Amino acid sequence: MDIQDKMLLSMIQGFSLSYFLYTSCELGIFETLLNEDQTLSELSERLYIRKDILLRLMNTLEAFGFVKIHDEKYSLQQLGKRLSEKNGKVMRELLLFSGRQCMPYWAKLYEAVHSGEAPYKLIEKQAYFDMQETNYQNYRTFNSMMSSNSEDLDLQPYFETEITPFRIKKIVDIGGGTGNILIKLLKFYKNSFGILLDLQFVETEAIRNLQNYNMENRVKFYSGNFFEPIDFSADIFVMSRILHDWSDEEAIQILKNVAQAMTENSRILIIEKIMPETPKRENTEMYMADLNMWVMCGGKERTLEEFKNLLHLSDLKVTRIIKLAGNESVLEVKKYIINYQEGMI
Repeated sequence: MDIQDKMLLSMIQGFSLSYFLYTSCELGIFETLLNEDQTLSELSERLYIRKDILLRLMNTLEAFGFVKIHDEKYSLQQLGKRLSEKNGKVMRELLLFSGRQCMPYWAKLYEAVHSGEAPYKLIEKQAYFDMQETNYQNYRTFNSMMSSNSEDLDLQPYFETEITPFRIKKIVDIGGGTGNILIKLLKFYKNSFGILLDLQFVETEAIRNLQNYNMENRVKFYSGNFFEPIDFSADIFVMSRILHDWSDEEAIQILKNVAQAMTENSRILIIEKIMPETPKRENTEMYMADLNMWVMCGGKERTLEEFKNLLHLSDLKVTRIIKLAGNESVLEVKKYIINYQEGMI
C-alpha cells in the first residue's frame, strides 16, 4: 500500500475512529482511568462492560496511544487525558457534541445533497435552535460545547488594540448563551456594565455561570430574540459565532436589528471564522467546518467578501479585523453614516 492509499484509507475509516472515541468517552473510560490505574477486570466491573468486548476497546486505545498497560494495569496517557473533563474539557465536550448530535446528521448527507435540505431537517421536526429549547439533554450538550469553546477563546490580540478601554460603559452580548465571552470583555472593560440577551430557557444556566465568576452585579440577563428589534443601545454589541448559524437572509435580518439599536459611536464585535478565498490543503479544517454548519443547522462559514456584502446590505461596514488563534477573527463593525453636505439632494 503506497502513501496515497494509506492517506485515503485513513480518510475512509475516519468515521469509525470518531465513533470509537465518542463511545469510549461516553462509556467513561477516560474519566475512570484519570485518577487510578485499573486492571481489565476492575474496569469491567466499574463500567459494566463484558471483559472480552472491553479488551478489544482497550487494545485499540492502546494502539492509538490513549492508554498504556504495565503490570496488567491500564494507565491513561497524555492523549487520553486530553479527553477527560479535568484536563481536556474543550476536546471532551466537542467529542460528546459530535457523537450525540453531529454524527447522526452527517449520516444523512447523501440524501440531503439530493433533496437540497440541510441534513438535520431530514431527522428533526423542529429548527435546530428550537430543539434546544424543547430537549434539555440536547441543550446541555450544545451549551457545554459552546461554553468550553468560549472559555478557551483568547481575546488578548483584540484587547491589545484598545487604547481607551475606560470609555466603554455598556456592552450588549447578542445571543451570548451563558455569558463566557461577555465575562472576558467585562474583565477588560472594568468600567462597563453588561447585558446578556438570549432566549428565556437559557437564563437559569446563564445566571449560575455569572455567579460562578462573581459577575451577577455587573450583568443583567434579558430574554429576547435577535430576529426582533433590540431595545438596548450600547458602546459595544457582541455577536460571537452567531451569524454562521444562519442563511444570508437571516443573517441580514439579525444585523439590521442590531444596526437599528446602534448610535454613531457604537460598534459590533463579530467573532467568526473567515473562510479563505480559494481552497487549499492547509484549509481543510475550514471547509469541513463550513459543511458542518450546513449539516447541523443550515448555516455557513463566510469569506471576508461575503461578510462585507452582508454588512453593506445592513448599512454597516468593517472598520478593523483582528486575527485570533484557531482560524477566528474579530471583525469590528460600525454603522455606515452618510454625511450629507449642504445643497445636496
